[in-house]
Formats: sequence, C-alpha cells, structure tokens
Amino acid sequence: MPTSSPDQAGCYAVAAILLIFSTVAVGGRLFVRRMKRAPIGVDDISISLSLLLVWALAIIIIYGTSQGTIGTHTMQNPVTGAIIVTPHENQIAELAYISQMISIVAYGALKLSVLFLFRRIFIGPLFSKVSLLALAIVSAWTVAFFFATLFQCGTIPSRLWSSPRDVATYCSSYKYIQLGHATSDVATDLVVLTIPMPIIWRLHMTIRQKLGLLIVFMLGYMSTAAATARIVFIAQDLYETTTGARDLRGEESNVMVWGYIEASVGVIAACLPTLRPLMKARMPESIVNSARSKLSLNSLRSSPPSRMRRVSDEELVPESQESYQLSKNGGGSGNFITPKSYHTMAHAEGLAHFDNQVEDNLIRIGRDFEISQESQDQIGAVGR
Repeated sequence: MPTSSPDQAGCYAVAAILLIFSTVAVGGRLFVRRMKRAPIGVDDISISLSLLLVWALAIIIIYGTSQGTIGTHTMQNPVTGAIIVTPHENQIAELAYISQMISIVAYGALKLSVLFLFRRIFIGPLFSKVSLLALAIVSAWTVAFFFATLFQCGTIPSRLWSSPRDVATYCSSYKYIQLGHATSDVATDLVVLTIPMPIIWRLHMTIRQKLGLLIVFMLGYMSTAAATARIVFIAQDLYETTTGARDLRGEESNVMVWGYIEASVGVIAACLPTLRPLMKARMPESIVNSARSKLSLNSLRSSPPSRMRRVSDEELVPESQESYQLSKNGGGSGNFITPKSYHTMAHAEGLAHFDNQVEDNLIRIGRDFEISQESQDQIGAVGR
C-alpha cells in the first residue's frame, strides 16, 4: 500500500518557499549587524553555514522531484506484494544518504549558532559552564553521527543503493542509526532551548516582558516539531520495511522533506530574535519618534545661553525654580542649573542608546544584574 507522502508539486513548493524565507532571514540578520555596526560573531558564521546546507538540501529535493523519484511511490507486484525495483529505488536511496549526511552537519551548525547567540547575550559563571558543556555535547553528537552514518555500510557507502541484497547484508543498521539520530536531535533541541529560560525568568522585568522574551526564544520549538514528525516517518519506514509493505520512495520522500523543513524552519527561528532592530526601524511610529527627538534636540541647542548660569558647589537651587534642577557637570568642575526638560530629553536619549546597545548584543546581562534603588528613584523622579 503506498505511503501518504507529499506529491511532486508539494515538494517543489516546500523547497522553494522555505528556501526563500530562510535566505531572507539570514540576510536580514547580517544586515542588522552591519546597520548597527556590530561585529560578525561565531553565531552568524554558524547560521550562514546552516543556510548553505539548507540550499544543498533544497537542491536535492528539487532535483529528485524533477527525476520522478521524490514525491512518487514504489510499485509493487499486485500478486506477491514484492517491490518492483526500478532505477528510482536506487536513486532515492542514494539521495536519502546524501541528504542525511548534509542534515547532520546542518542541525549541528544550527544548534551551535543558537548556543553562541546565547553566550553573546547572557553571561554569568553558571551559565558560562552550562553553555560550554552544551557546546561540547552538540559538537560530539554531530561528529559521532556523521561518521556513524558515513560508515553505516562499511567503507563502501554505495552498497546502500546497489541492490536489496547488499542493503540486507552490509547496511542492516542504517535505519536504526537514522532513528537514533532523529531521536537525539529532538532531545538536544529541548536542552539547548531550555538553557536561557531560568536566566530570563530572573531578569528584573515585568511578567509580560519575560513571557514575551521567552516566546521569542521558544520559536525554535517549531523546528523541534518538524523533527518529531521526521521520527514518526523514520519509525514507520523501519517497521514497514521489515513487514513487506514497502514503499521506499514514499517513505524516503517523507523523511527527506521533513528533514529539510526542520533545517530551514530552524534557521528562520534562530534569526527572528536578531531581526527586532530591523523591524523596529521600519515601523512608522519609530520614524516619527526619531524625527521628533532630533527636532527637540536642535531646538534645545539653539536656545540662548542666558538660560544657564554657573553656581558654586555649595549653592542650592531655590525651591521657587521648579522648572530647573541641579545637574552635575560631566567634567567634574561644578554644578549647573539646567532646564528640567533638557535633563529629561538627555535621559531619554540615554535610554534609547542603551536600548540600541542591547539590540546590538553589546550589553550582556548577567544573572545578578539589577538597577539600584537609588537609580530607580532618580529615573522615577525624572519621569514625573
């Protein structure tokens, strides 16, 4: 009985659409780095490698579909139920092997990119140790399954697509290796995506802000959902191959397409948290606020100097001057009476600069990060 699998039109559509979105996501990420004049990090290099491998997987799917191999079904003898071996069966085995090798590296690079992004944003002794351990585990996991898959048929990989007899003799464990990789892939996804959650929850933010930040980082679970679907199809393929109801083309098409979906959706999800400055910069209200800020600063710079006078360090501001406040000179040479509106604007500009630094991932928030009560009182006084 033929397996339910995407048809050829669906294979073309999935390959093209996700390839476009993943390319745009990585391109936007690198553009934000350049726009904010932030250095390219190891996380950016890793995600770029993942994108290149996503391109390779898309090309395999498009090529295999054009050959009538992917998105089709294996024919069976209507009387005996035996497989009718055609060149398509050999080709699907070869394409599945190449796709599996590429996917292993793509998933590993993707997980490493996410971990390096976390290390760019968060610091702290405990987090540093945990993230380093996760990096070591993911690296070892990638290398181990790469070589296990490479030599799953001994030193001659072509045995996998040469004949059913060779597959049964030399490659009997290849589906078990594939299933083990898919299962551990989901497990490592859960570990990697869970690492920053305790840190985010301890930040001095409102519950709403914490939940919003957690949701952003949890977008990676979309890729995990695709990986779970891949496990189902691998297990189904493994079971049906041993019971005689074999649709090699249909089963392998499912595994390859869902493996591609996992990689491409993972790339998109890993880039979304870094695209906030780009989306914010393109919002109309952001443009209006920026223009208002510049106009206000220009107006203040053009104000006559008579509104500011020098006072001694011991002189107090008269209580009647409610629209002015005492400000400390940055150079340390004395105090000045300045318009309260100027101080408020400068404070707002400072907060905007801080926000930009956070978006650029240039400010790291440790687990002991907090704002002192004195600073909170000062900020609250300025805001009133």
